[in-house]
Amino acid sequence: MDFQKAGDVEEGHKHPYNHFTYLAAGALILEIPENNIRVAYEAPAMIFIEKDKIHRLTATQDNTRAACIHAL
Repeated sequence: MDFQKAGDVEEGHKHPYNHFTYLAAGALILEIPENNIRVAYEAPAMIFIEKDKIHRLTATQDNTRAACIHAL
């Protein structure tokens, strides 16, 4: 995911399996509304996302880059 500008959002979505999001550049906020979680991260970071949890990512710096890592 490429976030060009601070404030860009990857809207809430979920997956049927646990996964990590690798924050390669920049910074973002992870929100998991179901658990009242709102955590800020700065690159580099590996962020664990629990399965079946709707999560939303918001960039807090320009040129933020992240990738969901799925074990297949």
